[in-house]
Amino acid sequence: MDKRKEENKRVRAAINRAFFNLFSKKKMEDITVTEIVSEAGVARASFYRNYNSKDEVMESALRDMLQDMDDGSEDLAQVYKKDHVHRCFELFGKYEHILMEIHSSGFGLKILEALNSYYEQVAGDMPANSKERFSLYVFAGSLYNTAMTWLKDGRGEAAHEVAEVFCDSIGIS
Repeated sequence: MDKRKEENKRVRAAINRAFFNLFSKKKMEDITVTEIVSEAGVARASFYRNYNSKDEVMESALRDMLQDMDDGSEDLAQVYKKDHVHRCFELFGKYEHILMEIHSSGFGLKILEALNSYYEQVAGDMPANSKERFSLYVFAGSLYNTAMTWLKDGRGEAAHEVAEVFCDSIGIS
């Protein structure tokens, strides 16, 4: 990988860490870009080279999580399988800190919107009146609610156990 790309990746990761560290202590509206760059140890220009706003830092973290979730599923038929659901819950566990910070700060809808967007991309073009579209949102909403409940409850069960319950509940075999 080229050195500039590596450095940019490092800077973005530092900004993300700083943002979520501050986000765990303060409300979103009370966090300043100055605080983020100071905590991250990067220049203000580095922030604006990578992000347009604090919201974008949060959205970027969610996109990164969803890129990790991408298991090569090219259509909805592949998404509605146990392997995909198991992978989702493993990743929800991996990103627990970020997800819980976002959710507990009242921005949980951003998580659901990111999931919806991800599955819309997997599904591709669907007519607006497609019944399949509603199934997609049932799946994403159920996944979100189950994951947030599991994380809020302290992950007492293993990811694969929750995934199995989820699959059984919505009829994925």
